[in-house]
Amino acid sequence: MSKVTVTFEDAEGEEFEVVVEFYAAYQAAMTWGLPEDCYPEDSELDLESITRDGKDFEPTEDQREKIEDRCWEKYFEKQSRREEE
Repeated sequence: MSKVTVTFEDAEGEEFEVVVEFYAAYQAAMTWGLPEDCYPEDSELDLESITRDGKDFEPTEDQREKIEDRCWEKYFEKQSRREEE
């Protein structure tokens, strides 16, 4: 499981953070070679918990989109570091 912190602004313009625990998996598409060896891109993102100040947080649709984007950024940063090693 991975963890990421995402920052938002409330209605008064004050920043707050949510902590997201998630699982992510990604497999790039195979689009060359024999047709029977090809397959489409596949990805999965499971948001296990989203908390603010230790309490469950229910994000708006826009907030959820930002959370998902940040989770994927974190996932690919982690994969990139592994490839460099």
